[in-house]
Amino acid sequence: MPDGHRQRVALVAHEPDVDTHAIAELLVSPIPRFEPSVSIETRTGSYCLCLADLQTGKATEARGGTSQLVARVRSIIRQAVAQAARLGPEEIVVFELGDICEGNANSTSQSQLAANDIAQAEQLQVCARLLLEAIIALAPFAPRLKVVSVRSNHGEERKNGQSIGRGDFGIMTARIIGEAISMIPGPLSERVEIVTQNALETGVQVTVSGLKIAAFHGHYAKNENKIPSWVAQQAGGTQPTAFTDARIVLHGHFHHLRIEASRGRTIIGCPSLENGSMWVERTSGEYSEPGALSLSISDGRLDAIQLLTPAEGMDVDRRDPDLY
Repeated sequence: MPDGHRQRVALVAHEPDVDTHAIAELLVSPIPRFEPSVSIETRTGSYCLCLADLQTGKATEARGGTSQLVARVRSIIRQAVAQAARLGPEEIVVFELGDICEGNANSTSQSQLAANDIAQAEQLQVCARLLLEAIIALAPFAPRLKVVSVRSNHGEERKNGQSIGRGDFGIMTARIIGEAISMIPGPLSERVEIVTQNALETGVQVTVSGLKIAAFHGHYAKNENKIPSWVAQQAGGTQPTAFTDARIVLHGHFHHLRIEASRGRTIIGCPSLENGSMWVERTSGEYSEPGALSLSISDGRLDAIQLLTPAEGMDVDRRDPDLY
């Protein structure tokens, strides 16, 4: 200051301007009318769709931002509908395996704010819409549909990189959708069930056509190579957990497909649907194409695993943006 006194200046990082066009296009597009399925008496087995790491709101990556994510997820939903229609299952299970949103406080760095193309509130609006679209699209093809949602690091309510309390945005999204559907009288509310991981649990277990499946995000294990031993430790005590008698374990977090057998369990790491990570490529050279998994299950057996690759939203553009 001219008078010799010091002046304190605060530098505050703000979330970027919302991509209102992408949000508007998503929200004004109609959800198809729900129509109950027919001839459900002859249906057998179960169909599972595994969605992981959408990280809604993440942008400035090679595969774009929110608009491209929406295109990829909708492409996966269309493929899942075609598979479910062909199989005619008695039950459909949608596994939402965490990191459904990107968040804005996952680390002490402010860089996440600059990399997002929509704010936290809009992230939740978009990912809720996409999960609801999957439910509405798949529900007509089985007499029962279950959504299983797990807690995750990007889903956790955080401040300065540290989790605070029990809040999880992915769990909140699934529960609100469940409450909304339950308030709609008719066949949709009668056949849809929402199952979520509680804050004091390390995972969640469901039984699908006689096969016990445990699901968790994957971040508790810290390292992908440690997941088999981590699962065994969770299952090894006298206290029952989601993993105690599970034969299939599903997880996300590591953003690529990995299948391994350990101690009588099949552990399946699901690919992600997010836009990519230049940070991972720079540090390790690793990368993986976006995708999802479908599982076919009957009589307590895993019959088939299929990798679903989006047909849209897959263009790669590494150019710097034009400034003039």
